[in-house]
Amino acid sequence: YFSKESEKILMPLAKIKVEKIISTVINHATDNLEHKNLYTLDIDNEEIKMINYNNKEVVKLLDAITFSIEENLKAVEENKSNLSVTKNILNEEIPFGIIFNNTFLSNLGPKIKIKFHFNGNIVSKVETEIKPYGINNAYVEMRIYVSVNGRIILPFVSEEVTIQNVIPISINIV
Repeated sequence: YFSKESEKILMPLAKIKVEKIISTVINHATDNLEHKNLYTLDIDNEEIKMINYNNKEVVKLLDAITFSIEENLKAVEENKSNLSVTKNILNEEIPFGIIFNNTFLSNLGPKIKIKFHFNGNIVSKVETEIKPYGINNAYVEMRIYVSVNGRIILPFVSEEVTIQNVIPISINIV
């Protein structure tokens, strides 16, 4: 009974908390990274002929972001993260009485701590978008798509989650 009830009630709460943590880590992955010369424009007679992406710099940026996310998630898992938001979320505990779905009992009982285990699977790729913008202008956007797998561990149940996020890297009007 407890395992089925905890899965129905505790797992959605745990998923929300883990999604906040992973999203925060992904959003802070580009804080200290420099990204320059990601692409060059070939212009002929004031007309854009081609946009060339500097593959070497883009791959370096992807590697740095993936490494940053991996290191921060390991720190979160070991409760050594320097991101204050993740510390507050992980230190929250859910009262056991909440699984009875009764408001009178919801704050009673021992506290259940949510554990998060990083599976080590991070997928990152570059997405680009070029759109016409007004007359003789182009909107050029480069973003990194990131997908992270993790496992939520509760006393009675465990479940794997995948969180996806997009990090804008460069937005220009040419």
